[in-house]
Amino acid sequence: MDLIVLALHLLLGYRTDFFNLDIENNLPTYYQSIKLLIVGFFLFVVFFKGRLIFLIPLAILLLYLGIDEIVQIHENFSSVIKNHFPSVAFTIENWIMALGYQSSRWVIYLAPFLLITLGYIFFTGLYAKLKKYDSFPSLAAGSILFLLVIVFEVINSWKGHSWFTYQILMTFEESFEMFGASSFAYAGYLEYLKYQRGE
Repeated sequence: MDLIVLALHLLLGYRTDFFNLDIENNLPTYYQSIKLLIVGFFLFVVFFKGRLIFLIPLAILLLYLGIDEIVQIHENFSSVIKNHFPSVAFTIENWIMALGYQSSRWVIYLAPFLLITLGYIFFTGLYAKLKKYDSFPSLAAGSILFLLVIVFEVINSWKGHSWFTYQILMTFEESFEMFGASSFAYAGYLEYLKYQRGE
């Protein structure tokens, strides 16, 4: 399905917003949101069946991202911080901007939490490898893909890109998010199969 959504974007996204990965409240948005919520819920089920504690942060992250995909929490996060902690927000943003940062403000606040969560998932994936869990390659791939989402978000929202460059970077970013969620879903599926086999 990921490839179909990507193909629709590449073939029809420039003609209609309904298939454009860069537009909200359309087919790609609803598809990705529903998929993230289903995968997050599925990982909770796998955890309760097999007691795989390392799946809990991943399940929570995916459920949050599924909700965020629709309501765009991350886009408003910096405004919330500014309204409730104006002096802290002013200090942090000025310090980061002084270092040359020109990208989305929400990344300043949320990227550290995402990186910590992805790091946790990756290293518990290494633990899973040591325990000979089948899910390690998929956990590692999903973590790397979601890390690339953050990297491409920062690069893409930097000022000065041409329209063509922006479109290429945006397509990669959105594709990484879709494929990353699918990688995590596959990891959960492998662990579920293993539980079903009684291993």
